[in-house]
Amino acid sequence: MSRGRHASELWEPAGGHRMRNFPHGLRLDEKSLKSESAEPRLPYFLFMSKTRALTRIPLPFWTTTIAGLFFLVGALAAGDKSEAPLAVAGPGPGGARNLTLAPNLSFTDDSSANFPIRGENLEDGRIASDRPTAIFFGTSHCWNTNREAERFVALYSRQNEAARFLVVDLENVSSGQRVLVTRFYRGYIPTLAFLDRSGRVVYNQAGETASRRGDVSKLEEILRKAR
Repeated sequence: MSRGRHASELWEPAGGHRMRNFPHGLRLDEKSLKSESAEPRLPYFLFMSKTRALTRIPLPFWTTTIAGLFFLVGALAAGDKSEAPLAVAGPGPGGARNLTLAPNLSFTDDSSANFPIRGENLEDGRIASDRPTAIFFGTSHCWNTNREAERFVALYSRQNEAARFLVVDLENVSSGQRVLVTRFYRGYIPTLAFLDRSGRVVYNQAGETASRRGDVSKLEEILRKAR
């Protein structure tokens, strides 16, 4: 499992952020590391001089400032709890249907340009209300995603009436799937989420669910827990 694409780079610069010491402090983004003309950060001595000046401000100012910061943090925390509700479908399996593996997939390297799962109604983002929901998150060019997609499609072929299956291509997220990405995706692929019929999360983890190709035993176990 890796970050973003190939569990590695989807939503951050290739190689991830790096930290390197500079005379004027730290630069955290890869672009600034590579750019000789990048504007330097605020020099450390200037930061210290500003800090010393601030420490001479009367105490009431600091009391008001700190109280304001606590209020801001509290407001942000409250905002995090007000998650957008998940769209719920009517009775029946629905969701993504007739799932198959895409052609020309590699299971040993990241050369495959195709998103690994094909089917109908792949843009659907509504969860089930009368059965479990199984959600797959991935991208193209990731052999780990391809291997897990093979298991997910195999599970679908066995259990397509027992659960609602949803497939999210993180490079082509539909408007109805954005809330799924916000709620369940944490930056790693492949990611799978299973919900029970009430919408409670039973499983939400990144990485392959087995070491052998085509092994769906773990997925079957998770689905049983979601029923």
